[in-house]
Amino acid sequence: MQGTPFDLPERLEALAPSVAGQGFLLPDFDSGSVFLRDAEGKLLRPTWNTTELSRGEDPRRALPPGRYTVVGYRIVAPDADGNDWFLATATRDIAPIEIHPGQETRLELGSTVVLKFAAGKKPKGRWVRLGVLDAHGGGVSLYKNGAKIRFGYALFAGDGTELQSGAIDYG
Repeated sequence: MQGTPFDLPERLEALAPSVAGQGFLLPDFDSGSVFLRDAEGKLLRPTWNTTELSRGEDPRRALPPGRYTVVGYRIVAPDADGNDWFLATATRDIAPIEIHPGQETRLELGSTVVLKFAAGKKPKGRWVRLGVLDAHGGGVSLYKNGAKIRFGYALFAGDGTELQSGAIDYG
């Protein structure tokens, strides 16, 4: 099987010493990465992590001025018990952003997750469907400590009798 070669995204980390003429991107999360596509189709991957923040490093990422499209992201956040949770997507054009020279652009991805559950009858049984969506309406996957989260479900009749139950795969 032969595929089409593609360039890996350029990784953008801490601010470079010289950022003259560039703009700055700052996300609404502390740890994670964003996949951006510029006007020429080049992919960039600005990354952030909480270690940088704890050392007092500048969380902004310098980018050449221009229009970019967010095409994916991965947000990492710990819970109160120290478990790492990941929210990830890389499926479509999510949001356009504009970078202006010398200005800071705030990237608002949000941490909202919406679960859309549907069920119905078919000639031989029932069907169930789960949509796991981000604040922009795109499909996302959730991970806890590196393992993808599976969602359980149960369907009940009007009288409370369980008709069907199981786990749903998604993403």
